[in-house]
Amino acid sequence: MRTPLVVPATGGPHAGLTGRDGGTSIGMRYLPRILGVLTAAYSVAIAVRPVLLARPCGLTRGPDGEDVDAGVRVLVGGIGARDAAIGTAMVLAPRGPALRVALAARVVSDAADALVFGTQLPARDRRPKVVAFALFWAALCALSARWADR
Repeated sequence: MRTPLVVPATGGPHAGLTGRDGGTSIGMRYLPRILGVLTAAYSVAIAVRPVLLARPCGLTRGPDGEDVDAGVRVLVGGIGARDAAIGTAMVLAPRGPALRVALAARVVSDAADALVFGTQLPARDRRPKVVAFALFWAALCALSARWADR
């Protein structure tokens, strides 16, 4: 018999996250998969429309910030393809070691992006925001590894 989830009457930050036996709620169990779907969707979007990544990085031209050089388009397309593959692996990998490897690939890729974009973006004022986003996503994916075996 399954133990029902404990949901405090007052709510709180951990409401519905664990059962009486310390088990995991369904929502947290699927966190790595949800992050994989979001990763894949965003990655396909930037591959199709590179301006979605180029603009926040300060890599666009023109008065409306919509013009992306061919070289930037190629690099963003490559990043999009890499991340779409990793996101898809996060969704489809079986629980356990395979899912942990997919999550590790996501974390390492985001950490590398933070390093490269944080030191090389020509628009220095954009660096902190881009680094913060990449590190936030890396940390969230690393945290989700907690549920990779459940």
